[in-house]
Amino acid sequence: MSALVILLLAAAPASSESGSGRFKPAGQMSAARVGHTATLLKDGRVLVVGGREGLTEIMTVDLFDPKKNGWKPAAKLKTGRSGHTATLLDDGTVLVAGGVAHTGDRFVALASVELYDPKKNVWLEGPPLDEARNVHTAVKLPDGRVLVAGGVREQTGTLSSVELFDPKKPKAWEQLEPMTVPRSGHRAVVLKDGSVLVVGGREVKPLQSTERWVNGAWVTGPDLQEPRQHHALVLLDDGRALSVGGVTTTGLSNLAELWKTGDTKWALAEHSLSLAHASFGAVVLKKGDVLVTGGEAYSAVDTPLAQRFIVAEQRWCMAGTMATSRKSHTATLLDDGRVLVTGGVSAGLTEASAEVWEAAKGVCNEPPGLALEP
Repeated sequence: MSALVILLLAAAPASSESGSGRFKPAGQMSAARVGHTATLLKDGRVLVVGGREGLTEIMTVDLFDPKKNGWKPAAKLKTGRSGHTATLLDDGTVLVAGGVAHTGDRFVALASVELYDPKKNVWLEGPPLDEARNVHTAVKLPDGRVLVAGGVREQTGTLSSVELFDPKKPKAWEQLEPMTVPRSGHRAVVLKDGSVLVVGGREVKPLQSTERWVNGAWVTGPDLQEPRQHHALVLLDDGRALSVGGVTTTGLSNLAELWKTGDTKWALAEHSLSLAHASFGAVVLKKGDVLVTGGEAYSAVDTPLAQRFIVAEQRWCMAGTMATSRKSHTATLLDDGRVLVTGGVSAGLTEASAEVWEAAKGVCNEPPGLALEP
């Protein structure tokens, strides 16, 4: 695809409906934010925590009510932070771990942990991480514990260390065997067998390697077809992991790769994304397809486009156009099957706006222009 065609795609005019989906306005958060988290609570609301605007970490927290399509402020964090993780625990509380804060003229990684109780609308201090970190991953295991891996810390650099939080023993974190490779900006997902798959990320440059946490030990997995960071990793209903897009050593990627437990290599999906991009939102929809929203596109600062991966056909199609182009935002699947998109960066400016995607009737058309096939 020519750079001109890709630029036209990335800068496509806003539309209320396109292909198999449409975006509708969902109000404004209390603050513009990037590097924040958005967590679906057990009562169906979405908790948006922290983030950054400019060089200021945000303490404010917002709650989105899908039934009212509106926002309300929640209790503030004790420490403003961005680049943290937020994990919904089995008891309905949200574990917020690590991140970064701007102190003086530099960013400082955080070890602090906070727990949000949605019933009481209060934040409680949790046990600090053994190692301060940001841009790490946190996943909830089938038994309710939370596995935190990697990240980056000033002076120390990229981390390989791994820690475990047990809500039944909430006084401290347990240090585990480190990953085989230090990683930040990587992605992690819990597979159906309970193991944790970690993909890509960055040490000094984007990584091609993968590994899996199995029965308390790390096992090296097959390499991706190409190295990547700022990509997406989701678990499909059939148990396969799908890795999409990201930043490679030479630019942006449009590749979509598939892997399942037992495979000796990652397989390219039959069709790749129509444009190479990174820092987008990605969620698995109720019917099993994957929705990708916005992101940083080739020859454009960011894009308003959404694409849908039809898993059964392994093809991508247009799924709507956001009113605001954005990257580094959040995308959260709601209980009713819609997707909430919040914040991020649009044309260099941090966004406070939010939009909701919903499925629309009609054919899910292929993106315009030539597809970049592997």
